[in-house]
Amino acid sequence: MPRAYDRLWFTVQDRVGELLVMIGLGFYPNLNTAEAYAIVNHRGKHKTVRAHRSLGDDRFDMRVGPINFEVVEPFKEWRLTLAENAYGISFVSCLNWGSTWTTLPTTPIKWISSLPGW
Repeated sequence: MPRAYDRLWFTVQDRVGELLVMIGLGFYPNLNTAEAYAIVNHRGKHKTVRAHRSLGDDRFDMRVGPINFEVVEPFKEWRLTLAENAYGISFVSCLNWGSTWTTLPTTPIKWISSLPGW
C-alpha cells in the first residue's frame, strides 16, 4: 500500500530559553488516522500530550483530542490550542506571520490552567 501523509508543525520559544513549545499534526489518509502532539518545556520541565483519532473525510477538522489547529486568516494567522487534559497543561495562542508570536491576550504564553509544580 502506498504511503501518503500530510504533516504540519510549529516550534516557538522565548528569547531567554525558559520556554519551548512544539505542536504538530499529521493526517494519514491510507491509514484513516489523524495524530497530533504538543510538547512544552518550561524551565527544564518537559510535558508531552499526544492524541489520535480516525481521520474521516473533513480535512478542515484539525482537532485531535485536546489539540486543535485553526486557520484564523489564511497565510497570516493560526490559533493553536491545547485544551485542558490529564497532563495538567493547556494554552491558547495565536501565531501571526509578519509579526512576532503573540498569545491571547498579549503575554509570552497564556496558560489556561495552572502548571502544578512549575
